[in-house]
This record gives sequence, structure tokens and C-alpha cells, in this order.
Amino acid sequence: MNKNGFSLVEVLVFVSILSIFFVFASAVTVSSLRDMKFNEHKIMATHYSEELVEWLRAEKEDDWNVFISHLGTYCFNSLNWSTSGGCTSLGLTPAIYKRQALLEPVNTDCPTSFNCQMDITIHTYWDDLGKSNDSSIKTAFFVWE
Repeated sequence: MNKNGFSLVEVLVFVSILSIFFVFASAVTVSSLRDMKFNEHKIMATHYSEELVEWLRAEKEDDWNVFISHLGTYCFNSLNWSTSGGCTSLGLTPAIYKRQALLEPVNTDCPTSFNCQMDITIHTYWDDLGKSNDSSIKTAFFVWE
């Protein structure tokens, strides 16, 4: 007797192996998509941080004495000076980001000294999959006049 075809056991083994492959492939795809979305959010957060550094640099160049009067932590939903109380993500797109800057003088005689330095730390926060993330930039501004 010559049989053509596959037995039930062979078909079940093949279907089982094929289903394991598809489960593994879908898990890899989901993980890759999650990592891609996280990296997209990190790039946007870094962009918002760098945008704020450039805005602060322009404020410094405009008037150093006014700039040095802004000490402490500020919330930057938009590019203007606002206090840190109740920092929300309004104004940034997408609305998952919160942007804060800490401005600290290095010298105690900073406003009157030509050796004046201001340390600035910018944090851009966002929530992703229930986890809080942070992109930060540290820089220093000097008076050159």
C-alpha cells in the first residue's frame, strides 16, 4: 500500500511549530514598536530641551542683568518665564511633556562680577507606558561683556 499525504500527527507538529514561530515574530514586532515609540519620545524631549537652551541663550544675550535675576526652578510650557508651581504639559505637542529649568549662580557676587557664571539644568519629563522618563541637559552661561 502506497499512501499519499500527511498523517494527523505530522500536521499537528507542523501547525504547532508554525504557531510558535508566529507568536515569537509578533512578540519581536511589538517589542520593536515599543522601543521605536520610546525613542521617538526621547528625541522630542531632547528637541524641547535644546529649544529651551537656545531661548535662554537669547534671553541672556538680550540683557544679562535681567537674565541673572531669574534664579530658581521655572516651568516652561511655552517659551516665557513662569514659576514652577503646578508645572503641566499644556503648550507642548504632544501634551505628554513637562519642561523645567533650574537656574543657579555659581558665584555669590554674580550680578556685579565679570567672572559671573550661571549653571542651568533643563529637564523634560514624559510618561510612557506608566513609567516616568527624563531627558536632561546641563549647560553654563557666562557674562562676556
